[in-house]
Amino acid sequence: MKKLVLFFFVITILYSCNKNENEPDPVVIPQSSEYTIFNVGSYWVYDWYKIDTLGNETSMNKTDSIYVSKDTVINGETYRLSKGTRFGNMPYSFIVRDSNNYIVNQEGNIIFSATNFSDILFSDSTTNLVFITYQMTDKDSIISVPAGSFETYNCQGTVIPLNTGYSWGIRYIDKRYAKGIGQILNTSYYFSQPDYMEQRLVRYHIEQ
Repeated sequence: MKKLVLFFFVITILYSCNKNENEPDPVVIPQSSEYTIFNVGSYWVYDWYKIDTLGNETSMNKTDSIYVSKDTVINGETYRLSKGTRFGNMPYSFIVRDSNNYIVNQEGNIIFSATNFSDILFSDSTTNLVFITYQMTDKDSIISVPAGSFETYNCQGTVIPLNTGYSWGIRYIDKRYAKGIGQILNTSYYFSQPDYMEQRLVRYHIEQ
């Protein structure tokens, strides 16, 4: 009798193991809000650097701080308001919300997606100097900044000059986000020279 009970016990264990091995892993869909952070009270501090065409970096002695302030309602939709500074002393604010796992601003432009790496998210032709398209790229790239090294998703802008005589050609700007942290790096460019500016995360606090 004991041998029979042991036999059925072993068969049950083997069946259970085989069943678990054959079952597909559950599909985990990345959440865009985990990369862009909506928690009120969270804040980020960044330093700015100038980078020339040879890759030489120079501190610009400019520090930005940004914090998530509160919810605000626009046209019946709830957005999250963040405030802070830009380029060290310029007042700066932006308003975003999660819309079907896309992060959109108050104009309805998609500024980030954790799932769509194939389509152009939005384009910007608000000036008569350049035309910019934004698209997700560089999935899971490791990026190092003063705050640490992080796996990131990059919302990259392709800057196409509308003046064919523009000296620097097509340029690229990056907005890199890390899961659970938010934006860790942001690049800008000088229109009148080939150098870039880069905003890098120094420290942060994510409110739970």
